[in-house]
Amino acid sequence: MKEDEMYEILQKKALKVEVPESLEPSEIEKQCRQVNQKKSHKKWYGMGAVAAAVLLCVLVYAGSGLFAGNKSQVAKEKTASLEEKVAQDQKEKESSGGTYAEIYDCIRQREDKEETKLSSAGSTDDTTRDHSTTDLQVQGVDEGELVQTDGSYIYTLKQGGTVVIHKVEGEKTRKVASLSLKKNLETDGKDQMYLCGNKLLVLTSAWTRGTVIYTVDITNPTKPVVTGKVQQSGSLSTSRMKDGYLYTFSVYYPETGKMKEKKKSTYIPKTGDQYMDAGDIYYQKGQEASEYLVVTTLSADNPSSYVDQKALLAKGDTFYVSGRYIYAVDNGYVVDGCVAVPEKKETKESKPVLYRFGYDKGRLSYKGQMKLSGIVESSYQMQEMGENLAYIYTKYGKNKTTNGICLLGPDLKKRSELGKLGEDENLMTSYFIDKMAYFVTYRTTDPVFVIDCSNPDRLEKKQELKLPGYSGYLHSFGEKNLIGLGYTGGDKVKLTAFDKDEKGLLKEADTTVWEKKSSTDEYDHHSVWVDADRKMAGFTVYEGTKNYYGVYRLENGRWKREKKVYLGTDEWYNGDVRGVRIGLRLYIVQTETGKITSCNL
Repeated sequence: MKEDEMYEILQKKALKVEVPESLEPSEIEKQCRQVNQKKSHKKWYGMGAVAAAVLLCVLVYAGSGLFAGNKSQVAKEKTASLEEKVAQDQKEKESSGGTYAEIYDCIRQREDKEETKLSSAGSTDDTTRDHSTTDLQVQGVDEGELVQTDGSYIYTLKQGGTVVIHKVEGEKTRKVASLSLKKNLETDGKDQMYLCGNKLLVLTSAWTRGTVIYTVDITNPTKPVVTGKVQQSGSLSTSRMKDGYLYTFSVYYPETGKMKEKKKSTYIPKTGDQYMDAGDIYYQKGQEASEYLVVTTLSADNPSSYVDQKALLAKGDTFYVSGRYIYAVDNGYVVDGCVAVPEKKETKESKPVLYRFGYDKGRLSYKGQMKLSGIVESSYQMQEMGENLAYIYTKYGKNKTTNGICLLGPDLKKRSELGKLGEDENLMTSYFIDKMAYFVTYRTTDPVFVIDCSNPDRLEKKQELKLPGYSGYLHSFGEKNLIGLGYTGGDKVKLTAFDKDEKGLLKEADTTVWEKKSSTDEYDHHSVWVDADRKMAGFTVYEGTKNYYGVYRLENGRWKREKKVYLGTDEWYNGDVRGVRIGLRLYIVQTETGKITSCNL
């Protein structure tokens, strides 16, 4: 490109740049007038230099869009060509620009088939301290929680949609506010909350009205105020937040018995006050469907309106969100009365399907789908490894159950697979660390499988470590350790520490057992408090009607119980408990009651 051509382009870009007030000519002249009169002979020279510098900044700023990305042009072209290939492969199958009539037909076909089956079957202040944060599967991708803290206050979302705020005052806490968001409405128990500076984003879900996202101003934590709300069709499945944008997933079931093609309210989901545009709904030509997966985004800076929305004529059972993609799995469940159970026989209709969306700064784009080898029931069963996606699955056959691991390439096509692992055993938990996959199956013993995924074209089983009982929870515990929480000998709670060598292989370091007790924390990753730096872990244990919280420390490869905190007595305890560290104290929050108990670490 010639210099005069380059100059012309930059000049045009510069004219479009909004110049800050401080750099306006009048402001520059004002500053120059303040120069000492004794240096008047240098005045215009200095002013010219300033003006030249301003012009240079403007041109560089304007030209940044012209030169950005030149260093990675080849990579971008490769990515673009790959995505074009994926789009071409999906072209014959997918549609995103159809009509409401076609969407109606998809749901109508499914309804007709189900009817046939039925008939034949019969805010922060100056005292903010160091504190723990939400345990995340993917760093940089935040997850909704029931308890949040800024180091000065603890914010609890009680079951039923009530926000309770406590002021942290040393070993004690003082309740300063309570705000009920849902009144006289039945909840489905899937509420979540995010702390975003001086506001809370609270996601609630009720059978009567779908998913509602409230904005709560906590500039003054003693007087929280609801400043806005938006809602979308369907029951809340889960959510994620990245780079200041909230991504919300809900499943919407239309009133198929009352469907009318010309009445969108009977079969089209809403986001805000608007029915979704047909062009934002993805489906297969001739597809049968009975529900939608609705995905919306909004900005934490302006949560009063949605930034983008998409929907699939599919169900979202399991979600995994990496730094680039949203993965949603429809496990192909069939409805047996009011209980969703996986089909025991592999059929074309019930085979699980993986859907992928691209996302960036609130914008969504559909990226294709792939049939999976088996059911994926947890986000921790999926992990991006570079351009590839690994997933751990359970496959139900006619006479037996098997487990396995599969790796998909960037085009979502199968690259490698390792199956028939833990035959006739239940998959209990899984965890990925770098290029290694760890998962536990169980029938009478606890086989911990270690799979090397470093060669994407050849998955390799490196280890099968058998232990009594099982671990229903796995978590990294620093560079050299992995911990597992589960049961042994019936309802006895066991906590296991594994040593991990440089190859990723495991060796049992120590296991401690809480005799004749039970716990449910292994089923919820957020319920277990983990501080890998301090080599500490905490979880709830129920001794009959008495509820305790145990805090353990790993010292020289051995477990030591540091605390046994009494939480109270309940004949039937079903609340969620969270551990929150602020400074050197652990605050144990019972979300059912809002009660907080603390202990010194």
